[in-house]
Amino acid sequence: MRAKNTPALRSAYDKIRIRRSIEYPVTGVAVGLRRERDMLTDLRVAFTGTNPRPVRLAGTAPLCGGALDTRVFADLDALVRDQIMAMKTTFTPGHYRRRVAGVLARRLVQRLFDEGPM
Repeated sequence: MRAKNTPALRSAYDKIRIRRSIEYPVTGVAVGLRRERDMLTDLRVAFTGTNPRPVRLAGTAPLCGGALDTRVFADLDALVRDQIMAMKTTFTPGHYRRRVAGVLARRLVQRLFDEGPM
């Protein structure tokens, strides 16, 4: 998966892993978003460590065009549940990995949105 430089797109990456493990992260999440005034106008989310390959979340366009509110987060959670396979590992069951992926995505979206318009 390649990421291209998109003007006015604020982005961040974060991951969660088990301490002292040699395994890959429980999940890694990359978020790119654009905010204009108080509106979310573009949202891109990708995950690593959950599926056999990195996954860019499909269907984020309908989340844009309005305020960042509970509807956006509920719909984001639904997209994560539908598209993240969350394979079981030695340390973590699949449902836990999927839940962590959703929480981490919400935190990054909120943090980037709170930084304000570019």
